Amino acid sequence: MLHSAFGVARAEELAAQIIASGLQTITYRDLYDYLQQGQCPPENALIVSLDDMGSTWLRPEFKPIIQVFLEHDLKLVAAVVTQGPQSDKVWQYLHDLTTQGIEIASHSVHHYQ
Repeated sequence: MLHSAFGVARAEELAAQIIASGLQTITYRDLYDYLQQGQCPPENALIVSLDDMGSTWLRPEFKPIIQVFLEHDLKLVAAVVTQGPQSDKVWQYLHDLTTQGIEIASHSVHHYQ
């Protein structure tokens, strides 16, 4: 579970370590598909989630982290908090991410509790 403070340099290191370790990144949808078929995910499976993205505005730190995973052809889950007024620009960006293989997941409506 990554957050904006994780940073792009550490994301590069993480991507390199995932590849060097022979790990396979999967999404929650992939996990669900395995389970629906009565299978376990591969032993080397790893879900990487980038948490606390928003639908109101987008921290600039998220884009380079996402780009690292895209450039290394690694799957990533973007976990979105949906509280507040919605931004069409952010939703379009999130939609564009889905076309590149990034899974968008609900993180919560807010963090009050």
